[in-house]
Amino acid sequence: MSQAITQNIEYPCSYDGTLQPARALRSSKVKQPLLVILHPWSHGYEVLNMPKVEQWCLDNDWNLIHPHFRGPSWNVLSCGHDAAVQDIVDAVRFGISEYKADSKNVFLTGISGGGFHTMLMTGRHPELFRGTSSWVGISDIKAWHLESTKRRYGYDGHIEKVCGGNPQVDEKASAEALRRSAISYLKVGNPIESIEISAGIHDGHTGSVPISQSIHAYNALVGEEARVSQELIGIMTETATIPPEAAFADEDPTFGSKKILFRRKSGNVRLNIFEGGHEGVESAIIAWLSNFE
Repeated sequence: MSQAITQNIEYPCSYDGTLQPARALRSSKVKQPLLVILHPWSHGYEVLNMPKVEQWCLDNDWNLIHPHFRGPSWNVLSCGHDAAVQDIVDAVRFGISEYKADSKNVFLTGISGGGFHTMLMTGRHPELFRGTSSWVGISDIKAWHLESTKRRYGYDGHIEKVCGGNPQVDEKASAEALRRSAISYLKVGNPIESIEISAGIHDGHTGSVPISQSIHAYNALVGEEARVSQELIGIMTETATIPPEAAFADEDPTFGSKKILFRRKSGNVRLNIFEGGHEGVESAIIAWLSNFE
């Protein structure tokens, strides 16, 4: 993607009074929607991992902000820290005040670590967003620490660094991990109009984040009768397969070749498990955003 679609900016962040970097696209009109895209776990604002979505924003004259929120999630002030959360809040406020974006049409999305922070913001600041769409995100940092230890991806070391110890054995580190985790804030009755949670069935096998992380986020947001059973979560997560009786029988062309294998919807919350791995599906994100045009 051409860097010309977005430009480097700085905006004021109220956590510590600093200016923080972002990449942004300003609409030519006032009262246009604002999309906030959050970067992955190991990167910062300079990584533009949704080129088709950004092109769509340009073509449809939407505002776009891609904040840094303290950089990669091995930084203490990132990884769900209050500083990172406030930086995202301030990015939204900047878009509304400086770009004259429509405060009632703010949307949030991200992949991997961006999916983690999308889930976190869904729980902590639902008042800011009309819709959120998280992809292969992490909902429970403590659980993912243990999962990462088993898979030896190195993310367990990042978590121990930001939490001040091993959350499996250190009480303070455990509390810190939960404080930074979306699962601590996601509740039934979240007022956001549209909450999308998506994950690739093979993630956790070919990728770093088991699909259980997304399913548990969905379960936290819906009533007991709509939740995915622990037995079914275990089967899907461990075997990367969907039992025939639970499989999604319809077609969703917005996912293209990444066929929907399992879908649950309750009210404003929808869970999508698709044929894929640790990735986002830009065509589905664009189709979701287009619903609000």
